[in-house]
Amino acid sequence: MSYVLTYISEGEHLKQDFKMRIDDAQKIARSLVAFANTSGGRLLIGVKDNGNVCGVRPEEELHMIIRSAEEFCQPPIHFSHSVWKVEGKAVLEIEIEESSAKPHLAKIEDGWKAFVREHDVTLPASNVWIAMQEVSSERDSNELFQMSEREEQLFSLLKQQPFTLNQLARKAGTPRPILIRKLAKLMKWGIVVENFEQGKALYSLA
Repeated sequence: MSYVLTYISEGEHLKQDFKMRIDDAQKIARSLVAFANTSGGRLLIGVKDNGNVCGVRPEEELHMIIRSAEEFCQPPIHFSHSVWKVEGKAVLEIEIEESSAKPHLAKIEDGWKAFVREHDVTLPASNVWIAMQEVSSERDSNELFQMSEREEQLFSLLKQQPFTLNQLARKAGTPRPILIRKLAKLMKWGIVVENFEQGKALYSLA
């Protein structure tokens, strides 16, 4: 079995997405930045969602990916590519490494937005995730977390169950901008994790 058939047998997951073809260079930018912003991954172009190989003209698809990575991703996305043959049909593999230049933004209708991967889907990045990238670049990113009464209340809430940002802000009585920064630091230190449920970001203790 060839490498690409092994990949296809895995189905779509955190680090892999199937595309029949690329019809919109701007839209596919969301997938490119999501892989770069998360754990890296690959696009297999010429493969249907169910894993059936339909094939593509790799030169045309590669041209669309290059345009997307350079024009509709900020900063531009670096990738490698391979072309595979399956029963005479061409499959284009686009491999993207996790980036050290996060956050990458994709051009959308009204501006630029960060995207991430969660399981097998691409989702808009949360404000907390974006703040975590800012925290990571600061000199004081390793400063001690001050356990005031408000922080103790936050930890107590997070022990109970996962909460959305709005739920935490209400229950902890903390303004959203302050809470976002606190959660961003806790995520950076691996104390809090962010997961998605029905497209909503939920926060809980790791």
